[in-house]
Amino acid sequence: MPDQPVVVSMTNAERLEGKYSKANLRRAIEGLNRDGVVYLANIVDTEHVEQLRLHMLEEAKILKAQKGEDASKYNHGVATNFIQAPPLTTRSLFFEDVYANDFVHQVVCSYIGPRPAWTFITGNNANKRTTERQTVHKDSSYIHPLAPSIVIANFSIERVLTCERIYGILAGFARYYHTRRSDVARPVSNHTRSRMLHSSRTARSTPQCQTPIQIVCKPGGVLLRDQRIWHAGMPNASDEDRIMLAMMFTAPWYPNDRKFKLPHFAREILEAKLLAVDVQAEYVDEEECAASMHEFGLGMQPSDPNYRSIWEESQKAA
Repeated sequence: MPDQPVVVSMTNAERLEGKYSKANLRRAIEGLNRDGVVYLANIVDTEHVEQLRLHMLEEAKILKAQKGEDASKYNHGVATNFIQAPPLTTRSLFFEDVYANDFVHQVVCSYIGPRPAWTFITGNNANKRTTERQTVHKDSSYIHPLAPSIVIANFSIERVLTCERIYGILAGFARYYHTRRSDVARPVSNHTRSRMLHSSRTARSTPQCQTPIQIVCKPGGVLLRDQRIWHAGMPNASDEDRIMLAMMFTAPWYPNDRKFKLPHFAREILEAKLLAVDVQAEYVDEEECAASMHEFGLGMQPSDPNYRSIWEESQKAA
């Protein structure tokens, strides 16, 4: 496997038509099936990326001041990165090529089935001048289906003329399809930590699995990631916070009827466009939407009560 995932670069004809050709769509789907990730280059206006970056960098100062040194308010209990949602309540920054991107929708529909649901949106801020990385994890705290069911779309929000967002992806833990019980999302105890490390070593020793890679994501590009893949956010040694957005899409058969919150004006924008996905949102006033934006939420968790949390499974086995 190369040290980068499949990259899909649109042609001028595809940009004008607003969708990929069969050849590029095939390339994207093959990449997702091979590696669990694919990179869609230059599908977002970089001026929109820059406007979001400037807004979110200012907001990040406020959020960090509120969190202080309390590690419990950061991701994975390490004070290096935290949840920071995009400015959903700012109408001038609600860009269609971010929140209703046709190329993202086309690939997602082809991978997990027609009319998937957009069920969640959040973001992550990797603090500047940090050295610690996230724990290797999956974005699921339950025993997930063995078929493609959730895709995460990561939008890099970076300075146009400087660097890029780097992800640590264990691409090809990849043949995650064959097991569920050993797929521990996060080490919540010494017992579960040892189980995760054991399953990781076992996976590395199998011929299907690949060496971990770091993925370069430039402004205007979007990384699509199968939710089942192992990954870890990497340290940010630069002098500026590193921000990415994350949108979640679920298969039409996936048991999740939870809704996330969007402001009323977003409904007008989204419903004016012929979307290939269902927007599983509750439209509320801007104040209520703002109050929910920087929480992790349960958008990924199945609403089917027959799904038992991996946390419960690990306690039962302890």
